Amino acid sequence: MTGVPALLEIDRTLHEGATVVRPHGELNLATYSHLRDALLKSALELPRAVVVDMEGLRVPTDSALVVFSSVCVQVSGWPAVPIVLVATRKLDRLRLRKNSVSRFVPVFASIGEALGGLTTPPHRRRTLIELTHSAASVGVARQFVEETCHRWGSPGLLPDAVLIASELVENAVRHTGSEPRLRLEQGESTLTVAVYDDDDTLVRMVEPDLTTAVQLGLVLVDKLAHTWSCAPMLSGGKVVWAVLRR
Repeated sequence: MTGVPALLEIDRTLHEGATVVRPHGELNLATYSHLRDALLKSALELPRAVVVDMEGLRVPTDSALVVFSSVCVQVSGWPAVPIVLVATRKLDRLRLRKNSVSRFVPVFASIGEALGGLTTPPHRRRTLIELTHSAASVGVARQFVEETCHRWGSPGLLPDAVLIASELVENAVRHTGSEPRLRLEQGESTLTVAVYDDDDTLVRMVEPDLTTAVQLGLVLVDKLAHTWSCAPMLSGGKVVWAVLRR
């Protein structure tokens, strides 16, 4: 169990391949980011789905409910893990509908209904390579991406995927003491490049200052990718990912 003392505690359990998240306490301005990060971390573990049981959650202000649709949108590109809500109280279901949350996030009356309502996800190819904490890892990452894209029949995405992988791996080596891990994942029309490291500091894009020498880094990633993001991992550290579309 993890949580913000006296404000919000979060339990996680596994049911039929899905992660059931049970928040206990109040969702407000102070606990919003805690719940958001907990849901993101759960999705990034790649379960069948993330099922949020709202029974123990108090939400005094309707605007805080947007946390669920926000997380759903953020993970829709990758890892594309479904986020669903279980609202046993009729009043909660009415509030979710009134605030348009149910337009983005499926809402069920019980955990059994939620699990039964999950569809079989489309097949996705995944592969991962563990790298060393050295500049040589950038070259290894480039070769790994090239070989994988050719093997998966995605040569059209190869140039952008190589550049993105190079930037993300170089950032991990340059700014953390970690041995990065590079994951490639192919969906029906997407290719995702994800780099994991053991540093908890989340990355952010800084626009280049023309008066100083800066690394393009995430500016380049932002220009090439359909979407990209960064989130903390449940086991510690973070993952930075970028999604390319065919």
